[in-house]
Amino acid sequence: MVNDTVAAFNATTTSNIPSALELFRPQVELYIIVTVTVGFGGALLILLLLCAMALGTQTRGGANILIVNLLLAEFIMCSSLVPHQAFSIYFPFARIEQTGCRYNYVIWMILMSYSQWLTCALAVNRVVATLAPHYYYRTASGSAIGLTIVFCWAVACACFLPFFFNTGGYYDSLPPWMSCSIRTSLPWAKLAMYTVGFYAPMAIMGTCYALILLYVVGKRLRRPLGGAAGGDVFSQAERQRLAIARMLMASALWYYACYLPNTIVATSFYPVYVRYPLLQLWLRTIFFLGYGGNPLIFFTMCKDYRNGLRSLGKRLRQTVGCAAKRPLSCGTVTPVKTTLVSVISAERSRGGEKDAAFGGVYYAADEEN
Repeated sequence: MVNDTVAAFNATTTSNIPSALELFRPQVELYIIVTVTVGFGGALLILLLLCAMALGTQTRGGANILIVNLLLAEFIMCSSLVPHQAFSIYFPFARIEQTGCRYNYVIWMILMSYSQWLTCALAVNRVVATLAPHYYYRTASGSAIGLTIVFCWAVACACFLPFFFNTGGYYDSLPPWMSCSIRTSLPWAKLAMYTVGFYAPMAIMGTCYALILLYVVGKRLRRPLGGAAGGDVFSQAERQRLAIARMLMASALWYYACYLPNTIVATSFYPVYVRYPLLQLWLRTIFFLGYGGNPLIFFTMCKDYRNGLRSLGKRLRQTVGCAAKRPLSCGTVTPVKTTLVSVISAERSRGGEKDAAFGGVYYAADEEN
């Protein structure tokens, strides 16, 4: 039955969206439901993660500032761009024509490249914190983090804004689902933009995490023969830094596990990609999971974020209970800002210079910024 449907689709004009919808309407409706759920669900998880970071961690560390910027970019994609791409296939009022494609797709590509370079910056951040902690304060200062964010935006815009102005190519909608893509008569231009925008940060990030793995393996192999049985060769500060590195590496692996299937099939198996149009849709959903499921990696691998989430739930229950039982006394509830200050002060007094989410120690540069 599926083969007959595919054959009927191939016999039709692939540039006609109504024909595709008529043949695959139930499957497209299921795709929209699943994809929109992934988008809005991911946006909700990102909001919860941001709140958990505010209540459970020190948000002034260099790594956390980069993580917050990464989450904000993913929130924009999950909350607006992912649902819009799903609805544009089915509903005429949301369909992207050639003019609208330019505006939608350039935002999407810039945010994708920006998030990739931020992920790369986090990998470099972890390499310095792990292999050269005494120099970390230089890369974690406010000015260094600001320059890093500006650099990520500049590279992303430089890669994909030229196509918006029809320089070297242009954005256009392609059949059968009228998806936005880049068209150019200069293949090297598109390859160069993708290399700088996506593949270069992937290579740098992979190198960084490989160096961290080699450092861990090498230090374990150099363990003294006369050391205590079962003893750990890493100090507490090193274990904290490595825990954050593991979390970020797992997040990156999750993203690329969702990103690569669509890229590999579209480039290496393009006839299959064209022959089975539904495959295009579900590969996109898998790709969107790379953003929507990312907060689950952070919650799973960072105890401090889970504590912040529990603190948020407790605060919400107290607020709801106060409003339901004693409405007039709700004004005495401690404000969030005051609570954050008290939590930070308590953490510093108990843990000295430890920073749980930062994965290392406080430096003078952090205090000044």
